[in-house]
Amino acid sequence: MTETAPLLTINRGREEWDDLSANERAGLLSRAGVPALGVTIKTDDEGEVLARSNVVLEGYWDNPEASAEALEGGWFHTGDGGYIDDGGYLTIPELIEQWLGKTDFQPIVGHKFRFISPYGNDSICQVLEVKPFTKLSYSWQKNSANDNKPFHSVITWTLVPKGSGTELQLLHTGFTALEDVVAHDNGWNICHKQLEDLINTVKNDRTNT
Repeated sequence: MTETAPLLTINRGREEWDDLSANERAGLLSRAGVPALGVTIKTDDEGEVLARSNVVLEGYWDNPEASAEALEGGWFHTGDGGYIDDGGYLTIPELIEQWLGKTDFQPIVGHKFRFISPYGNDSICQVLEVKPFTKLSYSWQKNSANDNKPFHSVITWTLVPKGSGTELQLLHTGFTALEDVVAHDNGWNICHKQLEDLINTVKNDRTNT
């Protein structure tokens, strides 16, 4: 963003990652990175990423109200949600939000989070299992937007090496009625198309850069 040009974080391959698998290295490099020299980053109680640095703007031109809001408390409020891991690396789960919806997800077993629905029937979830760059499992509780019928199920994502790439597998279990399976299958097909479009957009952006 222009308010923090040229950058806040940096991420690159490290020598200690050389013996990791391609999937593991890709996962590490997918993070936004660690703060650049002279940059301090933290997240607030709501998960918003805050930054301090001499590259952060001093204020918006002729707009003191917007400046005061963006720089409240002496920190620049980026407007992005994220989390910082034990190694100090910042991750912004923007792709998850663009694909599945706004969420306060964190890859921590026991962490409770939501996928916020525009229809008001949010999905209430809890992380069950995390195997970095290999597997993620979480519970999924949601009420139907049509008849408020509750769904209680478990979603598992798994990355599986395949040829020269990686295959993402989805397993959604716990249904008791066929119509529930069909309804969710249609929803996941839509999500698959959205993810495909996002990946193609990223590829095109990199090709045109």
